[in-house]
Amino acid sequence: TSLGANIKNIRKSELERFLIPLPHLEEQRRIAAILDKADSIRRKREQALALADDYEFAVFHELFGSDEGKVQTIEDMLANGVLSLHKDGNHGSNYPKTSEFGKTGVPFLTAKTISRSQEIDEASVQYLDQRKADQLTIGRLQPYDVLLAHNATVGPVCVYDGRYDEAIIGTSLTAFRPNLEKISPKFLAAAIRHPSFQRQLKSSMS
Repeated sequence: TSLGANIKNIRKSELERFLIPLPHLEEQRRIAAILDKADSIRRKREQALALADDYEFAVFHELFGSDEGKVQTIEDMLANGVLSLHKDGNHGSNYPKTSEFGKTGVPFLTAKTISRSQEIDEASVQYLDQRKADQLTIGRLQPYDVLLAHNATVGPVCVYDGRYDEAIIGTSLTAFRPNLEKISPKFLAAAIRHPSFQRQLKSSMS
């Protein structure tokens, strides 16, 4: 409830009327124990993901980081055919309106679609009306496209696994389309995820 021009707050008298379930004490303790276990699992999962990231960065750096002779720009990779596409989903004035999304239709992926574990988060995928999707000529995904979030959420990366028959990206994602005869999608994703690339990205974005 907004009760002021600039500060959102709730009056104490209103808060006192809020409902909270109150089972008997033993049931409270049982529920609290379950929630404690769930929270412990969540924390351990976050720690495991962080360790996996550190391990991937260390291995990548050990295998490749010092080989300066093989470093190329994105522009170079496009010119020599290592990449066939480097495109974001900036649909300009044709960008979908909120009213054009629904529970079914063509999947429309944005930065929030890439999960902490570097995968497509199905729960965050929006769906675009087919008629509107047919009007969008760019940002259409193909399997093995490497997706980079570069707007709002900056840095998350994943390899698109082609799970949808048709899918489109929004302006907050860039798709890198690898030439599978010249570069591995997983290697490209690891290179973009590596701290050296991420530092360049965040420096540029700031």
